[in-house]
Amino acid sequence: MRRNGQQHLSQKLTQVAGADIEAGNTSIADLGYKYKPTRIAELYSELYDNEWTEAVDDLVSTKWSEDIIVRHLFITLQGCYKACCQLSSQQMQDLVQKLFLDRSSSDVTQFLKQHTSEIKQLMDARKAIAINVAHVISKDFEKNHTFAEYLHSHEWLDEEIVYQITKQKFLKSVLHCRG
Repeated sequence: MRRNGQQHLSQKLTQVAGADIEAGNTSIADLGYKYKPTRIAELYSELYDNEWTEAVDDLVSTKWSEDIIVRHLFITLQGCYKACCQLSSQQMQDLVQKLFLDRSSSDVTQFLKQHTSEIKQLMDARKAIAINVAHVISKDFEKNHTFAEYLHSHEWLDEEIVYQITKQKFLKSVLHCRG
């Protein structure tokens, strides 16, 4: 029995130490995560080869030049990135606040330092459900405040082109992080 207890403590210590080392350290890759940087690069390449090119072809055949379409696609891609970063940050903040029973931010900061392995588990859970969350946010994404605000910050933007882009497979593929 004593040996099992020692093994359990040793495993827990290793887990906590590993979580402490990985916490906030972007130079340590999570080898079990399927969206590693090289995979993300492949996905963007596939996005360009497929949906981006298809959107350009579809929209150029209407009344806009290829240059204008490409600019709008790029701004749309950037807007998606900014909105998704904001949604991700807000989701994590909300989860942590609820996890620590809506404590003050200074209390939460202290708890975060003490519970790095638990926070890593929370982050792993978010990664595991990311595709499901993408399905949820892709519905009416064009109404997302951060996305709309970013688009409107470009005064030259043509809202009709943006509307047409939001109806393309391109937007859904960007939000689902797959080509």
